[in-house]
Amino acid sequence: MRRSRIRRPALLALAATTLACQSAVRTREPRLDASHPAPAPVDAGASTTRTADMPRLPEDPEAGRRSQAQWRQHLDHEEQERQLAFDGRRLPEHRTLVKLLRAARARVDGARSRAAVERLAGPTAAAVTMARARLHELDHWRVNSRLLPDYDDLLDILDGGYAAARVAALTGHPEAQEQLRARWDRHMRTIDDWLTEAANADREP
Repeated sequence: MRRSRIRRPALLALAATTLACQSAVRTREPRLDASHPAPAPVDAGASTTRTADMPRLPEDPEAGRRSQAQWRQHLDHEEQERQLAFDGRRLPEHRTLVKLLRAARARVDGARSRAAVERLAGPTAAAVTMARARLHELDHWRVNSRLLPDYDDLLDILDGGYAAARVAALTGHPEAQEQLRARWDRHMRTIDDWLTEAANADREP
């Protein structure tokens, strides 16, 4: 009887200790909330790279190049239409500028001596200055008119070596003046053709 009394308290103490440990373990375990489901387990072998069984879109390099070329052609056409509209609204300003440039060259071409060419240096410089000012007014930001490169080169010819080329031609060496005249005429043809197209586009419904 004495031996059984000794074992009973020990068993009760052991049971109390076991219950305390189980309670502590339960408090450390995360509780699942129905509104926040547990994340799906991650498969270490999973990969986001394309595999052989995944579908691929057909690739046609030639079709891609054709598509790019068509898009560039569309953009070029849109830009041409925009520039035609801009220059078409400013035909009087263009014609005044062209008239000024042609008159300045005609004066130099009409000089019959070195002295006559030298006397035209001041008027030619003034005409170039005026033409640059008119060009600035015509397209202040230099992003709209198709003819800006042509005007720039014409002004460079007048403001550069045209007078010297005229003097050389008067002394029997016309090559430089002929080359500058050919350059000038190419630009003027471009300007005339573009302004004609702009005027016709402006009249289209």
